[in-house]
Order: sequence, then C-alpha cells, then structure tokens
Amino acid sequence: MADGKTYFHIHLISDSTGETLLTVARAVAARYDDIAAIEHVYPLVRTPGIWSG
Repeated sequence: MADGKTYFHIHLISDSTGETLLTVARAVAARYDDIAAIEHVYPLVRTPGIWSG
C-alpha cells in the first residue's frame, strides 16, 4: 500500500444480488484519484437487522 492512496472500507448490504449497489459505489469511488475503497459486499440479506425493533 505504498502507492500514496488513502484506503477506506465500504460495506454494501443488499436484499438482492447487489450488482446495482456495487456499480454505484464504484462510480462514486472513481471520482477520487487518491482514495481507494475496500469493498465488503453482503448480497441477499433477508433477515431484519437489529434496528427493526
């Protein structure tokens, strides 16, 4: 990681395959030359989260 970039983690959670979500996230990340995303993709999430009460 000596290429001078700043790395950040992005967690992409989708109730489907996540292809559209991944495409949008990559388009946004491409706008920044000195920043690189480390993608964590969670497709087909069907169970309620801890926020659903």
